Amino acid sequence: MIRETLPNGIRLVAEHMPYMKSVAVGISVETGSRHEPIGKEGISHFTEHMLFKGTKIRTAKDISSEFDNIGADFNAYTSHENTQYYAKVFTEHLPNAVDLLSDMILKSTVDPLEMSRERSVILEEISMMEDDPDSHAYDEFHKKVWAGTPLGHSIVGTRKTVKAITRDDVLEYMATRYVPSNMIVSVAGNFNPSEIRDVIEKAFKSKKRKLAKAEPFTGCKFGKAKKHKDIEQTHVYMGLESVNSRHKDGWALMVMNALFGAGMSSRLFTEVRENRGLAYSVCSFNRSLSDTGLQILYAAVNPSKVDDLIKVLRYEMDRLATDGVKEEEVAKARAQCKGALAMTAEGTVGRMNQLIKMESIGQHCTIEQDLVSVASVTPEDVLRVAQLLKGKQALYTLGPKEV
Repeated sequence: MIRETLPNGIRLVAEHMPYMKSVAVGISVETGSRHEPIGKEGISHFTEHMLFKGTKIRTAKDISSEFDNIGADFNAYTSHENTQYYAKVFTEHLPNAVDLLSDMILKSTVDPLEMSRERSVILEEISMMEDDPDSHAYDEFHKKVWAGTPLGHSIVGTRKTVKAITRDDVLEYMATRYVPSNMIVSVAGNFNPSEIRDVIEKAFKSKKRKLAKAEPFTGCKFGKAKKHKDIEQTHVYMGLESVNSRHKDGWALMVMNALFGAGMSSRLFTEVRENRGLAYSVCSFNRSLSDTGLQILYAAVNPSKVDDLIKVLRYEMDRLATDGVKEEEVAKARAQCKGALAMTAEGTVGRMNQLIKMESIGQHCTIEQDLVSVASVTPEDVLRVAQLLKGKQALYTLGPKEV
């Protein structure tokens, strides 16, 4: 593994996978919806869109055509804490992909006409999310549980804020957040290890700039909230405050969720769907951020069965924290987690993303070390993290009026 900090502050992390024919390169800017100024909610996501819309030497069509000409799989996304741009290409096209990505990130013009067009696209994206009950409920759940904090901002923003964001707003945001010390460049796949530093340093040559500070997290908001919508099912999200991404029990949480709410043999799937027939889809998962986390339980049910579902979710969570689990159940969950980790690491994009995550939290491990960590999780570890989560709950439902 290669880890270096370039003279201007950009962090480079790379892993050579000589048996691959491709290579993935990702640029993670550690800025997202939680870093946005009040009244500018959605500017991180708007900025992500605009970086595909032209630079000083390329038009929007040039960018997409040049990526297509080298057979690239390329995209970007915005989250609460980072905005990432990436491309996967054949090995020989790595310099082209790096050049394109660096040009987008360092030399975007944020053209006013393109911005006007893209504003309409984002407003349509908001409408699309609102038409998707699962996505809408997930977004609203986070707004409620993190209300009053920057994490409560919708990643895409609101219609009001998106309409109000100006070109100057985007340029100012980039000047204070898109700074070298706030960027991670990750490369995974078949590349020349002796040349990768020079390739990245040449493409991302820029001056050091001061990074704007973000507000610290101030805690979850527990309680109930519901919203009525004329749809067939009620979407139920239950949340419990969890641990941050640097916490020592991250592996135990992964194993716990594997046995509790992931897969067709998990406790929730077995009890909610197989034994009671309450829902088609049910799961649990953990979201860990830099300074907080959420344990999330989700299911979609007939409106008349919402109360029954909530009772089962609470009962199963309490049972896990009270009775614990047997070694056989943990062994199966460990196997699931090890398989998922290994299969992700076998792909260049998957490993590239793993490298970014490790660099962002300052914990670097080989895939072999990660597998050992998972293999060391015990039933006592699972019981401990389940008890750690046993506390106040946030509940959000989206669906038709009760029948």
